[in-house]
Amino acid sequence: MLCFSILHRTSIICFERLLCFLHKFLFVAENEGPIKVTEAKICDVKLYDYCDEDCYNNCPKIFGARAIGFCNFNPQVCICRRQC
Repeated sequence: MLCFSILHRTSIICFERLLCFLHKFLFVAENEGPIKVTEAKICDVKLYDYCDEDCYNNCPKIFGARAIGFCNFNPQVCICRRQC
């Protein structure tokens, strides 16, 4: 019976520590203030009137790493999609 009593107290202490940890982990965001949301606009820029492999490579070189070059086949143009 003594062994059961020690195990019971140990499990209660472990459970209390777990609850304290989860409370700190899950509710830490409540003190950080409001969340700021920014809205980004996307712009399509025509690079040139034909499509080749340069379309995919030149777009990030011109507008940065986050820009994506792609070919539009009707009409055939190279488009660079980037954040405005």
